[in-house]
Amino acid sequence: MSTKQPPRILPDRVVSHNRRLEELLQRRWQVTLATYKTIEALAELAVVALAFYVIQQGGDPMLTFGLTAVVIGGWKVVEFLAVYADDITQAAAERDDR
Repeated sequence: MSTKQPPRILPDRVVSHNRRLEELLQRRWQVTLATYKTIEALAELAVVALAFYVIQQGGDPMLTFGLTAVVIGGWKVVEFLAVYADDITQAAAERDDR
Protein backbone atom coordinates (compact mmCIF):
# COMPACT_ATOMS: atom_id res chain seq x y z
CA MET A 1 0.00 0.00 0.00
CA SER A 2 1.48 3.32 -1.01
CA THR A 3 1.26 6.42 1.07
CA LYS A 4 0.00 9.60 -0.50
CA GLN A 5 2.48 12.42 -0.75
CA PRO A 6 1.22 15.81 0.41
CA PRO A 7 0.64 18.28 -2.41
CA ARG A 8 3.62 20.46 -3.29
CA ILE A 9 3.07 24.06 -2.39
CA LEU A 10 6.06 25.49 -4.27
CA PRO A 11 7.14 24.45 -7.75
CA ASP A 12 10.47 22.61 -7.99
CA ARG A 13 12.10 25.58 -9.74
CA VAL A 14 11.30 27.88 -6.81
CA VAL A 15 12.65 25.36 -4.31
CA SER A 16 15.81 24.94 -6.40
CA HIS A 17 16.27 28.72 -6.71
CA ASN A 18 15.83 29.22 -2.96
CA ARG A 19 18.35 26.47 -2.17
CA ARG A 20 20.93 28.00 -4.50
CA LEU A 21 20.25 31.46 -3.07
CA GLU A 22 20.67 30.22 0.49
CA GLU A 23 23.97 28.53 -0.39
CA LEU A 24 25.20 31.79 -1.93
CA LEU A 25 24.08 33.84 1.07
CA GLN A 26 25.72 31.46 3.53
CA ARG A 27 28.97 31.37 1.55
CA ARG A 28 29.32 35.12 1.03
CA TRP A 29 27.64 36.80 4.00
CA GLN A 30 26.70 34.04 6.51
CA VAL A 31 23.04 35.08 6.24
CA THR A 32 20.08 32.70 6.21
CA LEU A 33 17.46 32.76 3.47
CA ALA A 34 14.80 33.83 5.98
CA THR A 35 16.89 36.82 7.07
CA TYR A 36 17.54 37.81 3.46
CA LYS A 37 13.86 37.54 2.51
CA THR A 38 12.91 39.62 5.58
CA ILE A 39 15.40 42.34 4.65
CA GLU A 40 14.17 42.24 1.05
CA ALA A 41 10.52 42.57 2.10
CA LEU A 42 11.25 45.45 4.48
CA ALA A 43 13.29 47.27 1.83
CA GLU A 44 10.50 46.88 -0.72
CA LEU A 45 7.94 48.08 1.81
CA ALA A 46 10.12 51.11 2.59
CA VAL A 47 10.46 51.95 -1.12
CA VAL A 48 6.69 51.77 -1.62
CA ALA A 49 6.04 53.86 1.51
CA LEU A 50 8.55 56.44 0.27
CA ALA A 51 6.81 56.48 -3.10
CA PHE A 52 3.46 57.24 -1.49
CA TYR A 53 5.07 59.98 0.60
CA VAL A 54 6.66 61.57 -2.49
CA ILE A 55 3.32 61.53 -4.31
CA GLN A 56 1.59 63.05 -1.27
CA GLN A 57 4.19 65.84 -1.32
CA GLY A 58 3.39 66.61 -4.95
CA GLY A 59 5.71 64.28 -6.86
CA ASP A 60 4.76 62.96 -10.29
CA PRO A 61 2.97 59.61 -9.75
CA MET A 62 4.15 58.00 -13.00
CA LEU A 63 7.78 58.89 -12.39
CA THR A 64 7.58 57.87 -8.74
CA PHE A 65 6.05 54.46 -9.39
CA GLY A 66 8.32 53.94 -12.38
CA LEU A 67 11.36 54.44 -10.17
CA THR A 68 9.76 52.21 -7.53
CA ALA A 69 9.35 49.44 -10.10
CA VAL A 70 12.98 49.85 -11.20
CA VAL A 71 14.25 49.60 -7.61
CA ILE A 72 12.14 46.56 -6.75
CA GLY A 73 12.73 44.89 -10.12
CA GLY A 74 16.43 45.67 -9.94
CA TRP A 75 16.68 43.85 -6.62
CA LYS A 76 15.17 40.75 -8.28
CA VAL A 77 17.49 40.99 -11.30
CA VAL A 78 20.58 41.25 -9.09
CA GLU A 79 19.37 38.25 -7.06
CA PHE A 80 18.81 36.22 -10.25
CA LEU A 81 22.21 37.13 -11.69
CA ALA A 82 23.97 36.33 -8.42
CA VAL A 83 22.33 32.91 -8.13
CA TYR A 84 22.76 31.92 -11.78
CA ALA A 85 26.10 33.62 -12.57
CA ASP A 86 27.89 30.28 -12.86
CA ASP A 87 25.24 28.91 -15.24
CA ILE A 88 25.35 32.04 -17.38
CA THR A 89 29.15 31.91 -17.59
CA GLN A 90 29.09 28.22 -18.46
CA ALA A 91 26.46 28.73 -21.17
CA ALA A 92 28.49 31.58 -22.68
CA ALA A 93 31.64 29.44 -22.68
CA GLU A 94 29.80 26.57 -24.40
CA ARG A 95 28.43 28.96 -27.00
CA ASP A 96 31.92 30.32 -27.68
CA ASP A 97 33.33 26.80 -28.05
CA ARG A 98 31.03 26.05 -30.98
